[in-house]
Amino acid sequence: GMRDVALMPSRSKAGNSLTRTLFKLLYNIDLQDTQTGLRGIPLTPENIGGLLGIEGNRYEYEMDMLVESARLFPGGIIEVPIETVYIDNNASTHFHAIRDGSKVYRVLFRRFPKYLLSSVSSFGIDYVLFNALYYLIFRNSTPATVIARIISASCNYLINKKLVFKNSGSKYNIKSYAVLAVLVLLANMAFMKLLVEILHWPAFLAKILVEVVLYIVNFFIQQNIASRK
Repeated sequence: GMRDVALMPSRSKAGNSLTRTLFKLLYNIDLQDTQTGLRGIPLTPENIGGLLGIEGNRYEYEMDMLVESARLFPGGIIEVPIETVYIDNNASTHFHAIRDGSKVYRVLFRRFPKYLLSSVSSFGIDYVLFNALYYLIFRNSTPATVIARIISASCNYLINKKLVFKNSGSKYNIKSYAVLAVLVLLANMAFMKLLVEILHWPAFLAKILVEVVLYIVNFFIQQNIASRK
């Protein structure tokens, strides 16, 4: 069921709009109404096991079903316009903004903790290898940096593929990962040059800001790619 967002109370409109936007960015699925309670769920021999295997209930289950929709419903989701009804400005709603909202967003970002662990592990590999290659072999930072980055990035891709974005679509492969890694590196260099050399920010502060922003952007992009079939 697809309600008219323009007719929703302000709080419901804001929550639905935010969730819809994040869902599009993370899973590459464009829905008008991600939180409608009116859903027709087709049952087939292929998807019944997956539907029964989804954890949680109520709003958490509904969101998780959307997250897994590419696997459960290969034909996609059809939205049907329905009447938008809110009695007394939705005073009788069973949706608890903090309790139920936290469950919904926990489902949306459930891969983020594993992604963080993967990134920290890859940084550790990169750091150890760089120092070993620099002090024991090359005594030159360039080859040590390049070799360490290639190995750590390869480990990061394998961890993401097998653990973080498991059951990912065919679009998440080493080629797409390599292209993204190069683009992120170029963006990192460009932003650092802008902030440090042109705007004269302190380098240590600029580095933190750029790394955090690109880290989050990188997660959104990888999540999006992994959701494509």
